[in-house]
Amino acid sequence: MSRILIVEDELDLANIIKDYLEKELYEVEICTEGDKAIEIFDKFKPSLVILDLMLPGMDGYEICKNIRAPLKTSSSC
Repeated sequence: MSRILIVEDELDLANIIKDYLEKELYEVEICTEGDKAIEIFDKFKPSLVILDLMLPGMDGYEICKNIRAPLKTSSSC
């Protein structure tokens, strides 16, 4: 089963998205705080991240940079 992480501070919206995705048999986790998103990403290991840009703690751009950083350093060209 594919995993999806939703990083969204508006919990009502996040739950609506989660409900639709779970109906399609995705495993979904919600994170409402930007500064906790990377920790949850590392534990949950999602295939896809739905990421809000304006979040408390850390904005979506910084979260994206932090998630992608290990991918850049681990490649062997």
